[in-house]
Amino acid sequence: MPFGLARKNDWRTHLLRRAITVPSFLAATVLGVFIAPAVLGTTFCVDVIRGRRQLPATRATIFFLYFLCCETWGITAALAIWLLTAGGRIGGSRRYMDWNFALQRIWSGALFRGALRIFSMRFETPDVTALPLPHILLVRHASTADSVLAAACIANPLRIHYAYTLKTELLLDPCLDIVGNRIPNAFIDREATRKRLQVERLLALVPAVRSDPRGAFLIFPEGTRFSQDRLQRELARLVAADRSDLLRLARTFQHVLPPRTTGVYALHEALPHAPIVILGHTGFEGARTMGDFLRGDLIGRTIRTKTWFFTADDIPADRNAFDLWLFERWKELDEWILQQRTVPT
Repeated sequence: MPFGLARKNDWRTHLLRRAITVPSFLAATVLGVFIAPAVLGTTFCVDVIRGRRQLPATRATIFFLYFLCCETWGITAALAIWLLTAGGRIGGSRRYMDWNFALQRIWSGALFRGALRIFSMRFETPDVTALPLPHILLVRHASTADSVLAAACIANPLRIHYAYTLKTELLLDPCLDIVGNRIPNAFIDREATRKRLQVERLLALVPAVRSDPRGAFLIFPEGTRFSQDRLQRELARLVAADRSDLLRLARTFQHVLPPRTTGVYALHEALPHAPIVILGHTGFEGARTMGDFLRGDLIGRTIRTKTWFFTADDIPADRNAFDLWLFERWKELDEWILQQRTVPT
């Protein structure tokens, strides 16, 4: 049985959601391809009339059409995998999982390479040749492209099977919904009142990661994309929690949100010998909103990344000390991002 359905008993919710999203995406792809000449002609004229030499609206339109085509291909490939393996019953569950991980690599790699070409972006490949398994990868959350970037940087070249922690809103993407529920992933409701349930869903993945020789965890500790309003709300949360030690550091943050430490610490307790790796990046800030795409904020950007590696001996066991340690690491990440702003693109 697929991992996601085995983990969640409400399979009717899955079917109802996909009965809406899958036909919608397929119809949008067909319609998009059919009207592409007219739409691209219109956006090109708008760009020219407004003197936009880099053609931002035209590029954004091309990317969204490309994204829809990737979605349609991904849905078709996911169906083919299910039919060829009878939902994992033919060839064994391991082959079924490996094929879905392979589909994830191809889909995410295609999106990443397509974005680089369409928006004339440059990518500085990180110097990461190997990582011990399992480990816990913490990724900066700056845009909607962060999960694809993490795949392109680390997961795909190193063939790592990450168990992602993703927000439930991403289930509206059929590829993430279908494949993401076949392989170990946790789709998290970010409401604070459900914190215990969030941690339980995260820890439920530990046996699957341990049993996979290429398994590891990937989590976005900030929980959502950075903005000044969100930063102020997070500072207020720390004030309410009476964490003056963390507040002192968080008030200096300029480009990142304070990390939510509960889920990361729970994973550290469950995998005490696993190292923690932090992936910092800059360049994808122009993919935060639809307006960013249409204004051309991504065009010509350089994507830079940096990793920080910490062994189990580097990581405090005490919860309060761990929280402070993680905030200090996030302060280093914030300072690195600030340094990159002065580097010419």
